[in-house]
Amino acid sequence: MSKVKKAVSFAVVMMMLISMFVPVSAFKVAEDVKGTEFESTAAILGALSIMVGDAQTGNFRPEDEILRSEVATVAVRTLGLDNLAASFANKKVFNDVVEGHWGNGYINVAASQKLVVGDDGIHFRPDDPITVEEAAVIFTKLLGYENKAQTNGGFPTGYMITANSIGLFDGIKNTEGNASRGMIAHMAENALEIKMMEQTGFGSIPTFEVVDKTILNDVLNVTKEYGQITANMFTRLNGASSSLKNDQVEINETIYTDLTGTATSLLGYDVMYLHRNNKSTGNKEILLALPDKSSMSELTIEGENVVAITGDTIRKVEYWENKDTDKKTQNVSISEKAVMIYNGVTTAFDSTLMKPATGTISGIIHLIDSDKDDIYDVVNVASYENYVVEEISTVSYKIFDKYEKNPLTLDPEDKTIKFTLTKDGANYKFEDLKEWDVLSVAKSLDGRALHVMVSQHSVEGTVTELSKNYVYIDGEKFKVADNYTKTIQLDDQGVFYLDHYNRIAAVDNKTRFADQYAYLYDAYATTSGRSATFSLLTASGEKVELTAAEKMTLNNQSGMKPSEILTQILDGEGKVKAQMVTYETNEAGQLRVLSTAQDLTDGSINDKVFGQNAVLTEAEYRANVNKLGKYNVSESTIACCNQSAFIITNGHIIHSVVKYQRRFIGSSFQRKGKRISKS
Repeated sequence: MSKVKKAVSFAVVMMMLISMFVPVSAFKVAEDVKGTEFESTAAILGALSIMVGDAQTGNFRPEDEILRSEVATVAVRTLGLDNLAASFANKKVFNDVVEGHWGNGYINVAASQKLVVGDDGIHFRPDDPITVEEAAVIFTKLLGYENKAQTNGGFPTGYMITANSIGLFDGIKNTEGNASRGMIAHMAENALEIKMMEQTGFGSIPTFEVVDKTILNDVLNVTKEYGQITANMFTRLNGASSSLKNDQVEINETIYTDLTGTATSLLGYDVMYLHRNNKSTGNKEILLALPDKSSMSELTIEGENVVAITGDTIRKVEYWENKDTDKKTQNVSISEKAVMIYNGVTTAFDSTLMKPATGTISGIIHLIDSDKDDIYDVVNVASYENYVVEEISTVSYKIFDKYEKNPLTLDPEDKTIKFTLTKDGANYKFEDLKEWDVLSVAKSLDGRALHVMVSQHSVEGTVTELSKNYVYIDGEKFKVADNYTKTIQLDDQGVFYLDHYNRIAAVDNKTRFADQYAYLYDAYATTSGRSATFSLLTASGEKVELTAAEKMTLNNQSGMKPSEILTQILDGEGKVKAQMVTYETNEAGQLRVLSTAQDLTDGSINDKVFGQNAVLTEAEYRANVNKLGKYNVSESTIACCNQSAFIITNGHIIHSVVKYQRRFIGSSFQRKGKRISKS
């Protein structure tokens, strides 16, 4: 059974790669609203701290009902009065809002602003679900339209008519019954930009007028605008070098401090963004930046799925949308004036960065059509190579690769480079890197900009199937990353470390044969001839008789019948070739996998296979140096003799020894000067 540690879906992987240049996100949209009608609404309300997901799960739960106390809280936060809640928490306004109720302060602030009055003025029912009609009253009052609602007939009809006429219900399909969290979210977002109504005449007959003010601009002091992100800390769209700081972006020729950490990754995007002026620092600060899907479209292509790029002006990209299932390729067009961003830095357009002359890139190609004319104007290539951490130096800031690549240096004092080091979208400390971490590194052409994503995803299990493009670990399929060049074989066991593309980038199979060694000393067909029994002496010294499974694997050849295996392990006289083996049983306890030692007595090294490295006709065991002849042994080295197994201990001389990789087997043992027998 495989043990998957934080395995990630393809969609999540794509977002990680698209956002590989993100330092850290201040606010993350709840997973349960991504890709839904509530995504941008939840993002806006979250960025303004008006309405967020659950503290425990982070989910937004748009379809769930919402309580009266929760809507009072949303209303108070919409008016930017969140800081008053604590000071109002000890006041008693409604008899049924008990002391210590989490929403007490917010309910009391809402009452002080005359947004809520409760039933008969003394009961609020804080933990009851709120109806759409009740919510309409709160938001209508919040915007100053109470007088108009009363003129239209009062509660509930007048408030519902007024709410609908000013746009509070935009995006809401059903206004009957209890309100859902998603409905309240839409109402709160709508309220931000609806022009407010204020009292302009204070005589015996007061007058009210709609004024050129909104909650967003004039209460929260936040501005909503649209524009293209043209520069970040790494580069500019026009190809010039950038002098921006690591938390700055440029939009519409204005420099902003990015409080979200997400705007940096949206270089080349048309965005909707919320910003405010920080009076203390004088900086313009971005609170939220989202792709403006109304003015642009985008497409993501896996690098390995690109077939060809043709044309000198309008370029045609031929690609597979899904190489495994599609019967024909797709085509898209790229403008002759398209801007190319390669690993975070603008560069001259070069189609070989998308599709090399041989092979494909490891990564993605993200295309942006800025005017929806079906010709893409921005090409963002994220091409990476993997490093697998062997060790790090906190002195030189070097990362040493387990597969002997040149060390990667991430020195924060080196002013000639700019880099990000992140894990799951958040900044990661260099000193926290550890062995087997997989680093996906996107490096600019000049090597001065690096984006390093740390993956600690892994799968522990057994290779159960191999195909042309996939390795199956306990039935779950994975591709193999380009950096891992060793052969993965059927029945390999261990921990398989995954990169951010969810591909196998490293394998720790040092325990592949642990506790599976045995001495095969007999085997015979069953009476029916359909199966076979194998006699084994296990590494723990136990003699076992194992019945063969219906289909077996011998030395990585799967699907074999037990009779076929017998022909390979029996000699001409029908006797078993006694030898050291490794084995594996199925859930029923039947012998499923058998591996015999590969002959490596020529001195070759192959740590991927179970191998016989040497045959020693006579070897002395020297306890003082833990050596058997010239080979190292230890207290855990297993020795077998006359169908017995034991751990080598001090003071033995061993004759006629066959040395197997990581384990030993001998035919006779002798304490110095005295021969002993094991049976």
